[in-house]
Amino acid sequence: MNADEILFVSRLVELAKRHSGIEVDLRLHLTGVSQDDIANAKGLPEHTNVGRVTGEDLEAAIGAENDRSGAVCYVCGPPAMTDSMVGFLGSRKGMESRRVLCEKWW
Repeated sequence: MNADEILFVSRLVELAKRHSGIEVDLRLHLTGVSQDDIANAKGLPEHTNVGRVTGEDLEAAIGAENDRSGAVCYVCGPPAMTDSMVGFLGSRKGMESRRVLCEKWW
């Protein structure tokens, strides 16, 4: 497996690299793969995990409650997942719903 096999990952990695001076924390969660697949993959973001995204994962991604003023989240995927994540992220203290962006795939 490599990043080119996963929709948009190569493009997202390149976009994150282009913004020097701005911290971009690209996180990827994959289902249907093993930890060995991830370990042997090429070109995946540093934060690539196996399994579904949890509330703890989302909390870690947006940082500490008192340090979220610059956090912007972009969530993409199926509607039920994106609705759930957008609702969760937008309700966290220190986050504003206008900084939680979403694209539904289907």
